[in-house]
Amino acid sequence: MNILHLRSSGGMFGAEGVILNLSRELNEFGHKNHIVCLRNTKNPHTELVDAAHTLGLNAEAVDCKGRIDFKAIKEIRAIIDEKNIQVIHCHDYKANMHGVLAAPANVKKIATNHLWTSETMLLRLYEIIDGVMANSFHRVIGVSDKITIQVRRYLLDKKRAQTIYNGIDLDYYRSDGKATGVLRTQSALTDKHFVLGAVGRLSVQKGYPYLLQALKLLKEEFPQLRLIFVGDGDQREKLQAEVKRLGLENMVYFAGIQKNMLDVYRSVDVLTMSSIAEGLPLVLLEALAMRLPVVATKVGAIGKVIDNRVTGLLCEAADVKVLAQQIRCVILDENLRQTITANGRKLMEEKLSSEAMARQYEQVYNEVLNN
Repeated sequence: MNILHLRSSGGMFGAEGVILNLSRELNEFGHKNHIVCLRNTKNPHTELVDAAHTLGLNAEAVDCKGRIDFKAIKEIRAIIDEKNIQVIHCHDYKANMHGVLAAPANVKKIATNHLWTSETMLLRLYEIIDGVMANSFHRVIGVSDKITIQVRRYLLDKKRAQTIYNGIDLDYYRSDGKATGVLRTQSALTDKHFVLGAVGRLSVQKGYPYLLQALKLLKEEFPQLRLIFVGDGDQREKLQAEVKRLGLENMVYFAGIQKNMLDVYRSVDVLTMSSIAEGLPLVLLEALAMRLPVVATKVGAIGKVIDNRVTGLLCEAADVKVLAQQIRCVILDENLRQTITANGRKLMEEKLSSEAMARQYEQVYNEVLNN
């Protein structure tokens, strides 16, 4: 089977990781995968293509100007013809639009909705258009049940939508149990510090102001507590201002984008997720696989993966007091940390590997090709 994965450029985040994991596993199954990145000519990013090449995957970038670029559509169509593509798998609203227009009638169309954030009125408009356009696809995948329900509202045939949870490479994400990564050393942190990690885009969706407010509540009780932000985004300056306003300058570090995620996970003691909206973040799955304790908000599919005090600790979004209390619990209770990390790794091995994810997508591809 020949499959083309289409994604807009925008750095290396969760959806890009899913595409890489999926392509790698499907290649192992004997299929041929080709990744195409729609490169924004005003703000070009080639991280996905570069990462694909590092993994030995076929990938290329196609320049794309504006919201719709008919030259880009023509180039995608040429790639489909050249590679004898049977399935085009699109991974965001811009990719969906260009993929639908580029794919000939004999090519099956699959879309994965990784998340609708509705952060701005313009994004909300794009999401409505994307929902209507979902009817042009043979199957639409949500990475959480909530996303699948959102998509079904727009579908004339509700059965076209289904949920497939993300998965990761468990052979790669293994931990030696030590929080002694290079990032920790670079941030001038020692074994005496208890380090919280916040990994992801610095965006409104991540709810990081709530995490900073929770840190403020814990400051006096735990003077050795520290927080490292890993990632970048349009909220960085606002977050830095909030750190200053709360008097947390000596407790918070902005590490920027890090390429070595294994080192990141080995550098922190707990992964904290204060998101107000999510699908199923790969960061969560990677942390569980690395036997890293997780404190997270119950949004998206996180509550399907994290069973409170079994595989991690949960709180409602924007609940600063409970978020602080859950962080406090994981700091003080070493037995709890050992329990949730062991259970988290076991859950990943049983249900959330990249191989299990790819098998489900393979089944979807076969179903639409044989229908």
